[in-house]
Amino acid sequence: MNTAVPDRAKFHHMKDGTLEDWTIIGAEVQAFSKTLYQRIIDHLLLLEGDCGGFPVDRLTHCLQTATLAHKDGKDEEYVVCALLHDIGDTLGPANHADIAAVLLQPYVSEENYWMVKRPVLVRLPARKTERCTQRNEQKANKRTHPKTGPPRRSGP
Repeated sequence: MNTAVPDRAKFHHMKDGTLEDWTIIGAEVQAFSKTLYQRIIDHLLLLEGDCGGFPVDRLTHCLQTATLAHKDGKDEEYVVCALLHDIGDTLGPANHADIAAVLLQPYVSEENYWMVKRPVLVRLPARKTERCTQRNEQKANKRTHPKTGPPRRSGP
């Protein structure tokens, strides 16, 4: 069993750091950065089973969003943003979009960063379209069934 402790900087205050200290820190940061993708995947998997009252859990929602983006012909960066847009839900439910945006910002375009940071603004046109479609369907059902209105569902 290897019990060797990796080299560590020796200073107690950052102002006292030497070139040797910063070389050690730099090497550790590089090694740690190489496993970022796995930490992101692990954190994304935390969304599994967390439905928050929605019909599907947050992981499924993220996978669905990324799949729709891919099927719509969006580029890889956009699809990754779609996949990770809710990754901050477990840490900051009130500001999860900010968490996802900060995570992605160094790696994505300004346009995609903006999209992740402001998800409500991105969704509004789709919701409006959806409401209009539902209203039109309701009107069509009433015209089809003038006496009874829309067909009634049987069962639960």
